[in-house]
Amino acid sequence: MKMRFLLVLFTSLSISLYAQIVPKFSAEIRPTLETYSDNLSNKIKVNSYSTLRTKLNALFESPNKVSGFIQLQDSRYFGEERDPMNSINGFDLHQGFISVKNMFGFNYNLKIGRMEYELGAGRLISPYEWSHVGRSFDGVVFTPYLKNISIDLFGFKTDETLFSNDSLDAHLIGTRVLYKPSDYYIVEPYIFNEKKVSDSKHLDRFTTGLFIRGDISNFLHEAEFSYQWGNEKIDGIKQYTSAFMAAAKLGYTFKSSMVDYGLKAGLEYLSGDDDLSNNDLKAFSVPFGDLYKYYGNIEYIVDTKEDLYYKGLMDINAELFFNIIKAKLDISLAGHYFMTAKDYMLADSSNSKQYGWELDLSLYYQYSDNLGVEGGIYYFAPLDIIRDTNLYDKTVWLYLTFYAYFE
Repeated sequence: MKMRFLLVLFTSLSISLYAQIVPKFSAEIRPTLETYSDNLSNKIKVNSYSTLRTKLNALFESPNKVSGFIQLQDSRYFGEERDPMNSINGFDLHQGFISVKNMFGFNYNLKIGRMEYELGAGRLISPYEWSHVGRSFDGVVFTPYLKNISIDLFGFKTDETLFSNDSLDAHLIGTRVLYKPSDYYIVEPYIFNEKKVSDSKHLDRFTTGLFIRGDISNFLHEAEFSYQWGNEKIDGIKQYTSAFMAAAKLGYTFKSSMVDYGLKAGLEYLSGDDDLSNNDLKAFSVPFGDLYKYYGNIEYIVDTKEDLYYKGLMDINAELFFNIIKAKLDISLAGHYFMTAKDYMLADSSNSKQYGWELDLSLYYQYSDNLGVEGGIYYFAPLDIIRDTNLYDKTVWLYLTFYAYFE
């Protein structure tokens, strides 16, 4: 790993010196302190730990509209590296791509390499920025531009075995059209395919949808609808997928010279399945989305199919927010009420859709241009389904994060 780092750094500097390109460096350092307990009803047992995510960025831009971007990242828990002289396990290349614009006179952008990618508002494909590691993809994005319209054609390799017949490889291929009739409105249709062709992890699933967002005169409205079809294997049994997702959010901001405040309310719905034995899968899958962003900051729901027993999800949520302008302080209080889309049979043979509820209090303080501080207290309470499965008790999670940026 150290040799790879030195090779990347040496190559980057050599290219910049040869082409007489001055690289632009920037960095992010993000330490986080976390404490949580998932057994509040009995004796309170807490687990505390700290993490550190460090990014070093280098941007190379040439006069001929060819640029390169390298982002090196180290992510680790405090104390996990017992011998720091001989271990660099948390180090990786998070992004590394070249970007070519308008070659041969056409208006387009071509990116090749490892990169972050987001679709719509990140419900289905996102960089998962809050994660200690984040998400990036290896592949290519070709984007031609028209008036008020850009079209992404993307292809990412999500698994590569280097076998000659590629029988175990996996990919993510798709396209999306981004239409911006004004600075305050976005219309984004998309379609993509996920494919794994091995016998044990077979997947050939298409997802198509439409994302709309507008922010006009302090009024926010957002909607997204997606439909999935194709096939996949669950426990070795081939299932034929027909599932959908629907989401809507409304919000209004009251603005003044001292404070901006407002309210958002939304609904997230993922279809579920009554019976997996008929080989018709109606449970919607979120492949690479921001689960914490839409289904509670505590991330109790990690997988939208398995964690919900293939019964789907209905999340009724609301958020009250304040932006105290002079103090550079943002405060948010959000609540989620989780239900399954289909009935779940409890141990006593009765049916229920009650999954749990969550309350999230978050604060963000911008101390300076280089430093921001974020903290939160999150609480999750289980209802019928979780209590019936005897998995977890009430959960509380506290965290404090420092964002330091340098450029």
